[in-house]
Amino acid sequence: MRESLLEKRAKTRLWPQLRAIPHLSIEHLWVMLALAGILWLAFAKPLQLLDFWWHLKAGEIIWTTRSIPRVDLFSFTAAGRDFVHQNWLSELVYYLVYRLGGLPLLICLNGLAIATAFGLVLYLCWESSGSLRIAAACTFLAEALSIGFANARPQVFSFPLFAAFYLVLQRYRRRRGHLLWILPLLMALWVNVHGAFVLGLMVLFLVTGSELARRVFGGDNAEALSYQEIGHLALVCLLALLVTGLNPEGYGVFSYVRAVQNDPASQKLVTEWQAPTVKRLWDVPFFAALFLNVLVFIYSTRRLDFTDLTLFCAFAWLGLASVRHGIWFALIMAPILAGQIPCLDLGPLFRVLSRFPEGVGRTTRGNSVLRARIAPGTSSSLNCLIAGIIVVITLLLSPWIRPRLPFQSWNYGLLDRKTPLKAMRFIRDHDIRGRIFHPQHYGDYLIWSLYPTQKTFIDGRVHLFGEELCRDYIRILNACDWENLLAKYQIQFLLLDRTDQEQHLLGEVRRSDRWERIYEDELSVM
Repeated sequence: MRESLLEKRAKTRLWPQLRAIPHLSIEHLWVMLALAGILWLAFAKPLQLLDFWWHLKAGEIIWTTRSIPRVDLFSFTAAGRDFVHQNWLSELVYYLVYRLGGLPLLICLNGLAIATAFGLVLYLCWESSGSLRIAAACTFLAEALSIGFANARPQVFSFPLFAAFYLVLQRYRRRRGHLLWILPLLMALWVNVHGAFVLGLMVLFLVTGSELARRVFGGDNAEALSYQEIGHLALVCLLALLVTGLNPEGYGVFSYVRAVQNDPASQKLVTEWQAPTVKRLWDVPFFAALFLNVLVFIYSTRRLDFTDLTLFCAFAWLGLASVRHGIWFALIMAPILAGQIPCLDLGPLFRVLSRFPEGVGRTTRGNSVLRARIAPGTSSSLNCLIAGIIVVITLLLSPWIRPRLPFQSWNYGLLDRKTPLKAMRFIRDHDIRGRIFHPQHYGDYLIWSLYPTQKTFIDGRVHLFGEELCRDYIRILNACDWENLLAKYQIQFLLLDRTDQEQHLLGEVRRSDRWERIYEDELSVM
C-alpha cells in the first residue's frame, strides 16, 4: 500500500511536468527534417580538394605572422605576384576552429552555418505562406539546388549573411519588424568574409528601387512602402555601401571582386563559373525549379508583387549565367514560391480527379478506417519516435562519429577519397625539393601539407595564374608539346593522378625514357 501511495504521489508531481512538454506535431517533424536534411548533407560531405585547404594554410599564416599576406606565397608560377586575401577573416576563423577542435569541429561549423541560412529561409517561407508544411517543402526544394554548395569553403559564411539580409528586408516590407539598422553592421562583417557581400548590396538596392517604383507608379497602393519608409531604406543603402570600405583593401575590394568575376581563365577552367546546362545532370534541378516556379506563378490567384518579381528575375538571371550563383537563386526563390502556393487555383486538377469517384472514395474510406484504428495518443508517440530517429541520424553523421561507424558506406572518413595523403607523406619524408607539376586539384592540399618546402604549379586560385599558364596546363595534361612546356617551367618532378583525366600525359610519360618512376600508390604516381 505504501508503494502504491508513493506511485500516486510521483504521478501527481510528474503529470503537470509531462503536460508542460510541447505537443510534437507533424508540422514540427517537417521543420526538423528541413533543418536536419541540409545538416546531414554538410556532415556527410568530405572535405573537397579545391577551395578549402589553401584557405586553411592562409589562416595559419595570418595567425602566426599577425599580418595578411599581400602577394602570392604558395606557387612558383606566380610567386611574388599581387594577391588579395579578401576572405582573410574566414581563413582566420577556419584556422582557429581547426586549432581548437581539428577537422571535425571545422566540418561542424560549416554545417551549422548552412543550417542557419536555411533556418532563416524556412522562417521566411513560413511567414510568406502561413503553413509550416509549405515552408518545409519550399525549403527542401532550395536545399536540393544547394547540394553542390555544402562543402566547406569561405563562401559558406555568406549563406547566413545573405539570408539575414533577405529576411530583414522582407519583414520590413511587410511591416513586421524594423531591424534595418543591423544591415550595415552585417555588411561590415561580410566584406571581410567573402566576395559575395556585393550580392547583399544588390538585394538592398533592388528592394529599395522596386519599392520606390511601386510607390511612384502604384498610386495609393497600401502594400507599398511609404516615401518615409523608402527613405529609411535609402539611408541604410548608403550606410551599407560606406562600411564596405572597412577592410584591408578599402574600396579597392570592388575591383578585386569584379576581376575575379570576369576572369577569363576561371570561366574556361572552373565549371562553377560556367553557365548551367541541361546536358549536365547536376544542373537539371535548377531548371526544374525554375520551371516549377513559373508554373506556380501562372496558376496562382495571387498577383506577384513587383519587388518579389524583380528579385526573382534578377537572381534567376544570375543563376542562368553561372552555376556558382544557383545557391543565391535558391535562397531568394523559396520564400517567394511559398507565398504563391496557398493561392494556387487547383480547380482544373480537382475536376480531373472528380472523374474517378470510386477510386477516390475507396482511398478516402481506407484512410478513415486507418485513422479509426490508430489510438488517440499513437500519433504523438509516433512523432516522438520519428524525431528521435532524426536526432540519432544527425549524431551518427556527425564528423566525430561517422568515420568510426562499422558500415563501409558511411565510414569513408573526413577527406575526399582522392586526397593524395600517401604521396604528400612520401614527398615530405624524403625531403624532395624541386618544382613539381601536378593536377590542379592536388594544388590546394599540397599547399596545406608541404608549404613552404614545396610550392604549387597551379591550384584553386585560377584567377591568379592567368590565361597563358592555364592554357599551358591543359596542353600538358593532354600531352600536347608537353616536354617543351615542362622545360619552360623548369619542372623536375611529375605528380599525377591515376585517373582518366591524366591518362594522356601519364601514358606518354610511362613510354618516355627521360622520366623515372620514384613512387606509386593506388591513387598517385610520381
